[in-house]
Amino acid sequence: MSDTLPDPRRWLALVVLLAGAFLPAFDFFVVNVALPSLQSELGARPAQLQFVVAGYALGFAVLLVTGGRLGDLFGRKRLFMLGMAGFTIASAACGLAPTPNILIVSRVLQGLTAAAMNPQVLSIIRVTFPENERARAIGYFGTTLGLASIAAQLIGGLLIQADFAGLSWRPIFLVNVPIGAVALLAARPLIRESRASGRPSLDLGGIAIGSAALLLLVYPLVEGREAGWPAWAWISLIASVPALAGFILFEIHLQHGGRAPLVNMRLFRIPGFPLGLVMAVTFFGGLAAFFMTLTVVLQDGLGFSPLGTGIVFVGFGVGFVAGSMLSARIARRLGPRTISVGTLLMASGLGLVIVLFRAHHGGAPNEWLLLPALAYYGVGQGLALPTLVAAAVASSRIPPQEAGAASGVFSMVQQVAFTLGVAVIVGLFFSWLGPAPDAPAYVAALSGALSVNAGLMLLTCALAFGLPRGRLAVGGGIHLD
Repeated sequence: MSDTLPDPRRWLALVVLLAGAFLPAFDFFVVNVALPSLQSELGARPAQLQFVVAGYALGFAVLLVTGGRLGDLFGRKRLFMLGMAGFTIASAACGLAPTPNILIVSRVLQGLTAAAMNPQVLSIIRVTFPENERARAIGYFGTTLGLASIAAQLIGGLLIQADFAGLSWRPIFLVNVPIGAVALLAARPLIRESRASGRPSLDLGGIAIGSAALLLLVYPLVEGREAGWPAWAWISLIASVPALAGFILFEIHLQHGGRAPLVNMRLFRIPGFPLGLVMAVTFFGGLAAFFMTLTVVLQDGLGFSPLGTGIVFVGFGVGFVAGSMLSARIARRLGPRTISVGTLLMASGLGLVIVLFRAHHGGAPNEWLLLPALAYYGVGQGLALPTLVAAAVASSRIPPQEAGAASGVFSMVQQVAFTLGVAVIVGLFFSWLGPAPDAPAYVAALSGALSVNAGLMLLTCALAFGLPRGRLAVGGGIHLD
């Protein structure tokens, strides 16, 4: 069959690809539920717990763009399968880790292999689906990211609470093994190979400079607060600015010399792509902090069990699924303005959660009141998230040979935004919490953190009006006027 014809197995292949989107996002969030168990049962010190979280984030964020470009050059299916195999092995190593240090090394390996796998998902969707189906497929990708964050809370809490065979926290990592194995077996017959046209060449200089710049930016964000923001953290953050500038100049120099850069700077001239990246920072920065701060308050501040916390998030899950199902229909009329509608609902939903906590004067709100409030917030996120992803990376103006690089850049910005949001908002949360907090202090700190989060959603709402005007045609596909 000609490669120019749509792959008849593309929708089955999408199911496999979405496993590659689900697992990295799931593992980003699920470890938060397990931190108390890791501390008590594995004997992990607070600094080691921080590295369990940070090691994954660092490995994932730093190599995402490189992973996308490697897929463009040497085969997106090949990189997807290599990444999935590595991620599955690393997950098994996490689940079987006998010491905190081995767990940390395994988490770094998880992040690195996720960086090889994850960008291929969007880029394979971009080159596999015809334009009239692409936005719908990418919408499923956005929905999967949201569902992964919900599943991390609910499934993670359930697995720890059940304590299968006395394994405690270990099944939260081991559950990835059968999923990864099935995805690997299905990927070979279902996913069609694709790569950029022309002779492959790898921008090793760009990889080195870009990775160093991202490391200078991300490492102090994930470690600075725990270390008390020492001088090295600020020096590293400041040094990341000229390093990123040097990376951009190096890539422009390669491009003008007729060589293939790691990131084609012409991507940033495509309408909607640069603004989509800025919106990804404001949107995803608030998303990670929301889950983390609410989880900490419910478990540490108000005494909820991991399973009880997961059940509270069921309301969010129901709302998110409903919003995701409506997003394509609404986006066909409103286009990228659907993001504004969704983020406005999210901001008002956060305000409603604050009111519910405040109304109980530092006590725990009734779960039956929290469920509909989180469902309302979830509807907004379900509307906004798939449309934001589609508006940034589904444009037909992105050349197929740059699909991996564009996907890698977007995924990298998303991951850095997660890390930045945790560093800033969660850092503020703990500073407001104080050294010996009681339940009212937890509620007050949560109110402040959710207020910052709501401000980010309102900013995303406003930025969406700057996207090129357009609509989602019936069946998907963004058409810019």
